[in-house]
Amino acid sequence: PIVLILATVALLEMKNFHLGALLVLLIAVFSDDIQVFISALGSYDFFFKDFDDITPKMILGFVVAVYLLLLILSYMLTEKITLKFDIKSLFFPIFIASVWMYMCYGFNTALPMFLTAMIAFGLGCTMGGLFILLAMPIVQPLVILNFIVNDAAKLLSIFDWLIGIAAIYVVYLLVINIIPLFKKQKQIEA
Repeated sequence: PIVLILATVALLEMKNFHLGALLVLLIAVFSDDIQVFISALGSYDFFFKDFDDITPKMILGFVVAVYLLLLILSYMLTEKITLKFDIKSLFFPIFIASVWMYMCYGFNTALPMFLTAMIAFGLGCTMGGLFILLAMPIVQPLVILNFIVNDAAKLLSIFDWLIGIAAIYVVYLLVINIIPLFKKQKQIEA
């Protein structure tokens, strides 16, 4: 998933949508790091006179998230951003992918992924928006395949099988919409 998210950030950067790239990076990758770090700082236990483990990864994530926030604020004060949504033909795949993410991962994951996809779509980066939506469902069929190969398929519930089958359909819907964008990009480059 992270490769597709970073590809979206790169596409937005190539189109000079720096604020959009920073927003996607913050929301999709570093959105929890500030809360995790502050929770760790507030975890002092008076009985044991100790904090929970504060790892270098926590500190780095916090520093990057705060840096991204400051950059976003700076861009918001200096740049005028106009979002233009021209995604009528993509409504069904976006809707199905969003519902799938909600059913599989819940609201707290579906909402940030949906928002980052909408930022990419609004900035005219259709391929990036589709990449973001593809980031989560592309993993699920591989998880099911791993269970099958390791002879652990009997441990999966009916829900897991249904989510896996639905993920294959979501991946199909998104890929058939990404392929024409690649062809269009090749024609522009030629």
